[in-house]
Amino acid sequence: MSRSQTRKEKPDSAEPHIRLLTGGLTVADMNQRIALLEKAELFDGLDCSICAYMASTAHSKHYACGDVIFDAGDPVRSVLLLTEGRVKLTRFSEEGAEVILRLCVPGDVVYPPAMVPEEIYYSTAETLQACQLLTWEARTFDAAQERFPALRKNAKRVLERQILELELRLRQACTRKVSPRLALALHHLVSQIGHPVNGHVEIALTRESLAQLTAMNAATVSRVLSRWEKIGILSLRREGIVVHNVSGLSDLSKFR
Repeated sequence: MSRSQTRKEKPDSAEPHIRLLTGGLTVADMNQRIALLEKAELFDGLDCSICAYMASTAHSKHYACGDVIFDAGDPVRSVLLLTEGRVKLTRFSEEGAEVILRLCVPGDVVYPPAMVPEEIYYSTAETLQACQLLTWEARTFDAAQERFPALRKNAKRVLERQILELELRLRQACTRKVSPRLALALHHLVSQIGHPVNGHVEIALTRESLAQLTAMNAATVSRVLSRWEKIGILSLRREGIVVHNVSGLSDLSKFR
């Protein structure tokens, strides 16, 4: 066997060793995972070694649009970090109406990790687009929080922020009239999930979902949006809304 042939075999023989060091991932895949974690609020400011450890213990999962990731009442088995796509967390009222508690976008934890010790999920998670997630078994993640106090601190901060957001939406539902409340929600969606196109902002969310997000009925939402369409604030599409005047939308949200 020639020396050149021997040299060619070395990278192949080293590959299993590399995979062992990175939890079975290639170095490129490992670096990609670490980059995704560093963009997430849950891992914000954590040492690179912690992110590397968490990346090596995560599993990658794919869900198609419309898949249910978990149902309210299911046992909590995993912590899920959304890396691609969009997920809605919902509950049903006693009358059977669906209410969206939260929209998750890439970088969000689908269910608050500080609540992992709870036995069941209290909401249903459904994909609105094809989604990619990194997941950890609940016991694995809880052990990591014990090992890395900074991770537990971040998890607590994520939970606190989500509770504050729910409190704000509840206060708006109780104190704001329909139009300004809807304008506030749309203005928030512009920054959260808006996609700039030719000077406008596209929001890929149906009117039905917008009604569920704002605790309104679909007919009321459609009526208000149609009125705003006539004055040039936005345009309605079958599967979304195009905002033409973000500042005008902001002005509408200030009315009491």
